[in-house]
Amino acid sequence: MDTRCLAALCIGIEEYQDAGHFVNLPNASRDAQDFSREMLIWGFQERNLISLVGHVTEGALTRSISSFLELVENNVSQRDIHLVVVYVAAHGEQLQSGELPAIWASDSDAICDLDALLVKPLDMMKGGKIKVWFVIDTCRENRSINTWTGLAEGNAYRRLLWMSQTDFQLLLACDRGRAASDQHSMTKELISALRDPHNDLEAVCKKAQASVQEQSRGRQRPWISSRGDFSGIFPPAAAGFGAGAAAAAAAAAADAVADAAAALDSLDRVCDRTLGILASLGQGAGLPSWVRVRDRTLCCHAVGDAGN
Repeated sequence: MDTRCLAALCIGIEEYQDAGHFVNLPNASRDAQDFSREMLIWGFQERNLISLVGHVTEGALTRSISSFLELVENNVSQRDIHLVVVYVAAHGEQLQSGELPAIWASDSDAICDLDALLVKPLDMMKGGKIKVWFVIDTCRENRSINTWTGLAEGNAYRRLLWMSQTDFQLLLACDRGRAASDQHSMTKELISALRDPHNDLEAVCKKAQASVQEQSRGRQRPWISSRGDFSGIFPPAAAGFGAGAAAAAAAAAADAVADAAAALDSLDRVCDRTLGILASLGQGAGLPSWVRVRDRTLCCHAVGDAGN
């Protein structure tokens, strides 16, 4: 059964009213917009992609999440496996309980609990098989969490309902209790991995994780957790690489070969002209006595050098 791109929610909260408490995040809007474009390339329909960027109030956030959940519920079917994507870039805070960090809206009156708003409703969704991919590029700071304990990640994705058909994969920007850095952008590395048609979703997450760890020298460690199998989910262009795509690739290769052959023929003509110029100049100035082309290689051989 094929995996169908059902719906995507992309949130990038850039502006914050309480400048003393939160700095603005100019990269959040850009990252969310870049990620939205990648999701369109992956096969999500524009009408099924909800994008929320810039100044995002708590009310706008909760309304968009409700619309997104309604979109998923109204379009899920028993015929397909459905891919649902949630992307968030914002100020985040890790709660003591729960899998996902809570996020702050632009008005920053209260935090929005993504577990309650998204994970639980999606876990209870009925009507078909759903695979939910969360990409959460936020901090997970919490002063009462001094170090990573592994408790939340170890207990991740416990089923709220035994009959749940929903699988989850999470990519979190950093350890529980830690901060994420703009200097080592997880979204940037993720998009780079998404553009490789040989990467399925599991490989995409692992490559982004490894890149951020390497660039930060281990100071920032993205987390991957999953319930269910997300391997074998490729971009539609890679999954459907059939006769048409193969023919296009072959035609492009043939054009490249023809261009190379034309360049070599041009080299022959250049060499002939060079030979004529050298002959007209004569041999008295220490110039090569002859120039020839053999096996497409320009060979110069000087005779009459000292010692010969």
